[in-house]
Amino acid sequence: MFFAETILSEQLHEFFKTGLLAGGTITFFFSIIFAGIALARIFSQPQKRLKQYIMEEDRLTILRRENTTFRIAEPFIRDLIAAAWNKNRIKLNLIAEQLTLLHTAIPWKPEEFVAVKQAESILSGVIAGMVFWNFGNPVAGIIIGFIVGLCYYLVMMSDLKDRYKKRLHELRTRLPFVVDLMALTRGAGASFTESLESAAQENKGHPISDELNRVIMQLNHGVTQQKSLEDLAERVRLDEFNEVVFAINKADELGTPIAFALSELAGQMRLRRQQLGEKASEEAETKLTGPVMLIVVACMIIAVAPFLLPVFLGGGPGIF
Repeated sequence: MFFAETILSEQLHEFFKTGLLAGGTITFFFSIIFAGIALARIFSQPQKRLKQYIMEEDRLTILRRENTTFRIAEPFIRDLIAAAWNKNRIKLNLIAEQLTLLHTAIPWKPEEFVAVKQAESILSGVIAGMVFWNFGNPVAGIIIGFIVGLCYYLVMMSDLKDRYKKRLHELRTRLPFVVDLMALTRGAGASFTESLESAAQENKGHPISDELNRVIMQLNHGVTQQKSLEDLAERVRLDEFNEVVFAINKADELGTPIAFALSELAGQMRLRRQQLGEKASEEAETKLTGPVMLIVVACMIIAVAPFLLPVFLGGGPGIF
């Protein structure tokens, strides 16, 4: 009787072991597919959309169509949005500024973006944990699943921040040339909209072209010049753009030539850029002083070591 029970127990153990192995293999296969789809969607270049989403249902329809995670797990994402740890308005406002400037193809609200990334991180952690759990170590599965989920979320948020900083840098470095070109076209008799179109066409493919096209679209839809420029400054949030917007609006208000104001401003911006370059060069030189000193000390040690080592080792001075 005991022998029969032992055989039955071994058969059940083998059955569960085979089932877990098969389940783990299937889970690992689908996790690879999910990771490939997620990375392809996340790191692909977002398409630029300047369309205004008037109705909330239209926005949600586009969101469901463009993002697979939101479409599949929308009820769970709604619960995450309502969670207490997602109520930090300072953080959400910062993410909203980043999403607005990046012109993402998906009409995110900041809390939706955060919740979707949290849902994806939880799913990634669960899949990774199940895979390692299936290999026979539950503790390792739990730990690795937690680490994978946390790292996924941190990487996604860091990627958004890095893309935002990169876009700000690109806009800042290109702005003086755009202002110069607008001053030339205005001086040649072009209207304000035509000067913007020339600058946008000349910088096609650059982020600043997207911003200029957005201003042009607002002007063509009846938005006043002052309001469209103020919206530009609100999106970009750089001192250089604030100065340009202020100069144009002030010149238009006082009736002075905009071309002259833009020329003066472009000269000041080029000078400031040169000063920033010199400052960055000095800072780089200071940062290099420490490593250079270490290299010099290392070279000196290598040069005198053959003469000093025999003395410290008890021999006489010399190379041998």
